[in-house]
Amino acid sequence: MGAGQAFKDTGKKLLIQAGEKGELPNTIVIDFEEVTFVDTTGAAAVTDLFAYAQRYDVELSLARVHSATHQILQLAGAVDEIGEGRIYRTVRNAVDAATQKHDKEAAGS
Repeated sequence: MGAGQAFKDTGKKLLIQAGEKGELPNTIVIDFEEVTFVDTTGAAAVTDLFAYAQRYDVELSLARVHSATHQILQLAGAVDEIGEGRIYRTVRNAVDAATQKHDKEAAGS
């Protein structure tokens, strides 16, 4: 099994386990700091996990994506799928954005 498939399978497994416990998160932030290379298979794994998370009404954000990795994700169409607005410079920025969105939605309920 390749790294992209393992990434996607692990993400799906975590969502399934959380769903079974009734503890789905509002947002998953994936820290890409250690990802220095991604190919089209890896980019597809990211978009597949994004789509899978959306099925559970869970947002997916990326943080600390290196410029070369971002460029490959962009060329592969992953950035268009996920949305540039879900890619953050820092994990803190991603968490803050998710918290603000959740608080705003909770206040509107």
